[in-house]
Formats: sequence, structure tokens, C-alpha cells
Amino acid sequence: MSLKHDLYLSRKPLAGFAAIGVAWATYFAQMPVIKANVGASDGAYGIALLVSSLGAIAAMWLAPLARRVFGGRAMTLGIVIVALGMFSAGQAYGLAVLIIGMTLAAVGSGVVDVLVNARVSEIEATSGRTLMNLNHGLYSFAYAGAALATGAMREAQIGTTAIFGLLVACLLALAWAARSTTDSRSESNWSGP
Repeated sequence: MSLKHDLYLSRKPLAGFAAIGVAWATYFAQMPVIKANVGASDGAYGIALLVSSLGAIAAMWLAPLARRVFGGRAMTLGIVIVALGMFSAGQAYGLAVLIIGMTLAAVGSGVVDVLVNARVSEIEATSGRTLMNLNHGLYSFAYAGAALATGAMREAQIGTTAIFGLLVACLLALAWAARSTTDSRSESNWSGP
């Protein structure tokens, strides 16, 4: 079996892994600018992030519900929520908007994180292939690439709105790549060369 085969098997959850990596790398690389825009002290900013991280904890319970209600569309919806939250946080000029945006991003990321890991485990079980390391490795590459790209854009004096606009476009493309009209287990069947 080839790397191409493994990428094919995990192509949809891989889009979810990439979305989480790209989103959070962009946010954290742009964080000094966002913090300055909000005008918060280190303590207030830390509390804002702590409050918003409760959304990720809530997502652990929301993910199974999202999968039951939305089926194969749950991961796509989660990525879209991440995009909405990140764009809101990137445009925030007040602590309240930042908390709302980061909470949305944390909820969406938490749902996607649970769903992609569960989906890769299911694909591993049905295909007999070990795919988790590949997916987490590519997540790391997505994170590193987005952090470098965001840093380069900051150096080039590209504004936060443009950076987060590009992030939203990237996340919407990944949401499209992760889409599924069903939650069929047959997706793991390999029909390639």
C-alpha cells in the first residue's frame, strides 16, 4: 500500500486536521496585533482566552450530538464555525467580541477535533491501515506552514483583515474538501490505483 492510498483513505478527516492547524497557527501568529487592537492587559487577555476555552470543553459533548444531527455534514459545519469565530476574533476591537469569536472558534475546533479523530479511527478499523500518525503529522505541517505564512504577511505589513480574510477562504476550501452528504462507512473503500 502506498502513501497515495493512505491519503485517499483519510482525505476528508485530513481536511479537518488541516483546518484546525491553519486556523490556530494564524491566530497565534497574529495574536500580538489582535491583543493590541483589543487594548487588553495581559491578565484580561488571558482571562478572555480562558473563558473562550470552555467552548472547547463543551464541544467534547457537542461533537457526538452534531454527528447524530448533521451526519457527514458535521465536520464541514464545524470548520465553518471555526472560520466565523476566527474572523470575528481577528476583527475584534473589544474584549467582548474577542471572547465571542474565540468561543465560536473553540467550539468549532473542538467538534472538528473529536470528529476527525473518530473518523480516522473508523477508517483504520475498516481498512486495516494505520493512519493516525500520517494525519497528525500533516496537521503539524499545516500549522507550521500557516504560522510561517502569517509571519511573512505581518512582516510585509499586510493588515489583520486581509490575513483573516485569507484564512476564511482557506477554511471554506477545507470545509468543502471535508464535506460528505452521508456518514457512510463505505468512504474508506479504496478504488484508486
